[in-house]
Amino acid sequence: MRKLAVPFAVMIMGVVLFFLWIERLPPFDGHPEPVETALEDLRTEQNAVRVSGTAHYPVRVSYEVPARWGHPAHTRWLFPLFGHQDTMGRYILAMVSSPVKPERLVAFEDMEIAGEARKPRIAVTPSVEQAFRDVGYTFADDYVLIMVYLDSVDSEAAAP
Repeated sequence: MRKLAVPFAVMIMGVVLFFLWIERLPPFDGHPEPVETALEDLRTEQNAVRVSGTAHYPVRVSYEVPARWGHPAHTRWLFPLFGHQDTMGRYILAMVSSPVKPERLVAFEDMEIAGEARKPRIAVTPSVEQAFRDVGYTFADDYVLIMVYLDSVDSEAAAP
């Protein structure tokens, strides 16, 4: 019977570690080093990207992310990202899901963000797309959603 205890314990430990890795919980809650990527080169297959550009805040759209084991509940805001200093663009190649609320009186903001490139259906619903279309924006067929990392925002807020 003791001969089975060690393999069984190793198997259980492997399953627990696999679950922690899949859910990105400690000690696996890090993320890969972001790769500098141009807006035109974004693809949903990219795991970690760093993009710079100008955020447009014509519509203030937010959604709630429920708490998960090891992750607190939080609010995220959606906005399109265009090329640097592009305040006239209306063709959306990238949307951003950020835990940082845009300032109330700011319409455009130059920024550099780091996050995961994902399919937009995670957070961008047809009603959200329609809200942006109503103010004159159009969407590329293969536009990308960039999910900004929570820890990168926390470290920026803590910096003086």
